[in-house]
Amino acid sequence: MVFGVDLGEEIAADALDVEGDRKTGSRSLAVLYSPQIAMRTAAAIFIIVVAGSTVPFLSGWLEWWYLPPVVLFDGLVIRSVSRLLNPRIPDRINDIRRIYLGGTGMILVFMVIRLVMTYGYF
Repeated sequence: MVFGVDLGEEIAADALDVEGDRKTGSRSLAVLYSPQIAMRTAAAIFIIVVAGSTVPFLSGWLEWWYLPPVVLFDGLVIRSVSRLLNPRIPDRINDIRRIYLGGTGMILVFMVIRLVMTYGYF
């Protein structure tokens, strides 16, 4: 999941800064194809991450108390992706940042849950 989030963020950021990529000679998806194709690719990756987040619960790898932070993160990703796909929104870089910070927050919440469930305290 972390790989997918990071890959989606990088592709989306490239789509928003295609001129910078051209100036530096980068061969990003946004430069090679178009910013729109790059952004749709990033959105598809994010949706795969959201769909994949169900696997640990359906397989019994994670207990139910990990579900609320995952659901919140998935909602944040879905909302941010819908904004990223709208070129009329001027500050879409904030949506990429929101996904990044949300993922970081989810990892921290997982650590706290693990500590509480293992030791009963922090």
